[in-house]
Amino acid sequence: LLFVALGNLTVPVYQVSNQGKLLTTAFFSRCMLNKTISTMQCVSLLVLALGVALVQLSGMEQKGGDSDEDSTTSSSQDQNQWLGLLAVFCSCCTSGAAGGYFEKIL
Repeated sequence: LLFVALGNLTVPVYQVSNQGKLLTTAFFSRCMLNKTISTMQCVSLLVLALGVALVQLSGMEQKGGDSDEDSTTSSSQDQNQWLGLLAVFCSCCTSGAAGGYFEKIL
């Protein structure tokens, strides 16, 4: 999944989007382990989610602005941002579920 994501996203967008693992790990630990999340932790997760969303939106705007470039010079021509985002989302969900399950087993 990560290779598909890297092949379809720019590196900065991939790195920031991959931080969504923190969100999914918090979600699954809350659901599986009944852990409480403090107000400060909720605010921190919200800021992280907003940062990921902003980077995704800026990546899409940049891709839309590159339409006037020559297709031979544009390296993002072969990239599908939605496919990359879906791959990162699946990777984050499986990582978060595995982390929560592993902690439950221990």
